[in-house]
Amino acid sequence: MKIIKNRKNQYRINETKLYEGKYRKSAQNYGFVSVGEFDKDIYVSKEDSLNAINGDTEILEIFQKKEKNKSAEGKIIK
Repeated sequence: MKIIKNRKNQYRINETKLYEGKYRKSAQNYGFVSVGEFDKDIYVSKEDSLNAINGDTEILEIFQKKEKNKSAEGKIIK
């Protein structure tokens, strides 16, 4: 849960759901997190990986939902 400020200088609570899963890192330094609730793994870019290590259990938030030919994208937060 985060408190965010909008363009009208008003504050609100952002109810972001967090997920836990196992991180797999590629040779190009991006990776995927396997989350039991989803059929496909969640893509995590190098910039959003927080230097996670292959095989670690990580907590992430999803910021882009799955589209036609792309998997959902997430950001590791812990």
